[in-house]
Amino acid sequence: MSQLPQLFDLTDRIAIITGGAGLLGTEFCHTLAEAGAAVMIADLDGEAAADLADALTQNGYRAQGRETDVTSIASVNEMVAATLKAYGRLDILVNSAALDPKFDPQSN
Repeated sequence: MSQLPQLFDLTDRIAIITGGAGLLGTEFCHTLAEAGAAVMIADLDGEAAADLADALTQNGYRAQGRETDVTSIASVNEMVAATLKAYGRLDILVNSAALDPKFDPQSN
């Protein structure tokens, strides 16, 4: 375990990380969880979000994964409602969801 919790304490804070199962999102999830926050991993790839949440919880952190399409207001509203139901509030939002035009065939 690193020295992060001593320097950056987020104990009992609640975080949503969109794109949480992506390359940067995964790092955000690990870092916030290690600092004490409960994390809602919101990602278009629901299976990857669930897998990351399972890995975090197996290491003693509080995490949930949820398939979320940030381009859909209904999907985002459902994810926020699930976060509020699970944790009672929301303190932190990390917007990490993005499409890279190099990898998105529709943008070329």
